[in-house]
Amino acid sequence: KSRKSDYIKSITTHPEIYKPFFIIVFLSLVQQFSGVSVIRAYVVKIFDEVFKDLSHRPVEHFNSSMIVTECSAESQTSNMAYISAMLIGVCRLVSSLVLARLLKSFPRRSMYFVSIILTILCLITFSSFSYLIS
Repeated sequence: KSRKSDYIKSITTHPEIYKPFFIIVFLSLVQQFSGVSVIRAYVVKIFDEVFKDLSHRPVEHFNSSMIVTECSAESQTSNMAYISAMLIGVCRLVSSLVLARLLKSFPRRSMYFVSIILTILCLITFSSFSYLIS
């Protein structure tokens, strides 16, 4: 038993072990609290709320390419919500493939910092537009 406790105590003296561990824990917490898993779970419901106004307008306000379904019942989920959810899935797949290719060409650290900078810029832009609209 003393070997296990000695091993755990020795981890704190090796930054090559505990630094990556804390980075992974930090990134996992950020991902969980950013709402990514909620978006994945409720994407159809979210887009159904977004497209709800479109489904209750009279047909003459649509052009023929916009008519996807005839929503006669209020409980019916819009087909546009499902199509939007599939498009998000396709975007996530393409992004993952592009990232896998970029990770072969560029170091992870530089990719991580570019990702952080772009995320911060997108969040600032989103919050600025939200502030200006309201």
